[in-house]
Amino acid sequence: MANFVEIIRPRSLKEIIGNELIKIDLGSWLSAEDKHGTLLFRGGIGYGKSLFGEVTANELGIPIKSFFRQGIPVSRYTVENFRDFVDCFGSRSGFASKQGSWEAFLFDEAHYIPAPAQAMLLAIAERPPQRTAIIFMSSEPDKLDPALRSRCLEFEVTPLTRTETIELLERGCVAAGVRLGDEVLRQIAKVSRGNPRNALIKLGSALNRAEAERKNNILMQQEIRHVQRTY
Repeated sequence: MANFVEIIRPRSLKEIIGNELIKIDLGSWLSAEDKHGTLLFRGGIGYGKSLFGEVTANELGIPIKSFFRQGIPVSRYTVENFRDFVDCFGSRSGFASKQGSWEAFLFDEAHYIPAPAQAMLLAIAERPPQRTAIIFMSSEPDKLDPALRSRCLEFEVTPLTRTETIELLERGCVAAGVRLGDEVLRQIAKVSRGNPRNALIKLGSALNRAEAERKNNILMQQEIRHVQRTY
């Protein structure tokens, strides 16, 4: 079975299901001549904050391998690492600007950044270097330094509707090449409560069960044919 989650992962705003207001506002930001380069995507775990961060970088024309999905991994959010990051920030961004391209730095669950490190980011967040995007994602934005948060353009990522969840699940089934019944998809959408990550996890389990059942049916048919030939 194909890796349907990776296949259907959006690469552009128009491919994202749901959160239409964010898509409109973010599209306006992307098309603006003068962009303020510090963004904050906030919302529940599994709602798609990191997805919007990655798609923003893609829309800016940044190849996925050339930007930091997380400026520093969450497990290494330390004051020392951020001091190093701030010290070398100018040279990295200067290079991108000289090349006429954008550079993006993404920080997943940014509320885990230590308070002293958040203070170090204030000046950069206030005035990012030219053609540089700083993108924070957080499921607990109230834990961010208010001064840092005030420097961000915020987008709230909300749950999908039931209809949008079913659309996502149908897209996954097509990518996996497996058809599930409408009732199965409706039940997955119901228990997922608008959380796309949970919906895709549950879809993966359902697809695995369907594949196992298909293989068992094939084996059973083979066994039946064997018995018929024998007797």
